[in-house]
Amino acid sequence: MTRFIHLGMPNDPFVLDEAQLRAAIVANAAFACNGGEGRIHGDPVFDEVVEDRQRFPRYSGCADLVHWCLRRCGFRNERILNRDDDGGKKPWRSGVNVSRLVYAAGSAFSWWKRGALLNVIPGDMALLGDPGREHVCIVAEVTEQLVTSYDYGQVLGGKPAGRKVTRHVVRDGRGRWSWYETTWPGKPFMERLDPCALLSGPLSRGELLPAEVPDGFVGGSDAGGAPANGSLDAPDAVSLPVV
Repeated sequence: MTRFIHLGMPNDPFVLDEAQLRAAIVANAAFACNGGEGRIHGDPVFDEVVEDRQRFPRYSGCADLVHWCLRRCGFRNERILNRDDDGGKKPWRSGVNVSRLVYAAGSAFSWWKRGALLNVIPGDMALLGDPGREHVCIVAEVTEQLVTSYDYGQVLGGKPAGRKVTRHVVRDGRGRWSWYETTWPGKPFMERLDPCALLSGPLSRGELLPAEVPDGFVGGSDAGGAPANGSLDAPDAVSLPVV
């Protein structure tokens, strides 16, 4: 079951409620991954998120989760989303569906700069990897040494899947932040897409549709400003150890 909410502030519907938006993105990503259980091909929610494109050879669905979560938040800009223009009939290449999120999002996407802190916030899209081997995910929780996210482009039981992932985050000898689940060095952090910067303009112009969230969602303004499950209390920038 789902329901619809408005993402504007209670006293001004044309000003984005950042806590509400970030809580909605995390809640939708959690729903898409069935919390900590994961979802696999054949699950109707998984197949909705990837638009059944996992049938195409060498297809990776990591960006599908981001596209789907943004659409659930009322965003409809097909220059960025690549969701409704073909109904899943055309195979996506990672360089297309990831690149739209990076290069068509304007100032909402920013590249990490050498020496900068790891500035990720729950609800952000994180871009990991090197050029040609990119991976994106939805950040859910941030601590001093760990980042938990929801990721598609995964495998469970030999099937394409989406699942919850917790990665260690350390700074390597070149000053880059490396995110790894079990094996060092993992993937370098490249930067983030800020959903608030992306959706503020459409909301102010009346272009953002009501957001769809899982039934039982509590966050942002619905909780008197208290974000869902406390995850949004994480600091804007985290100073992590160097190895």
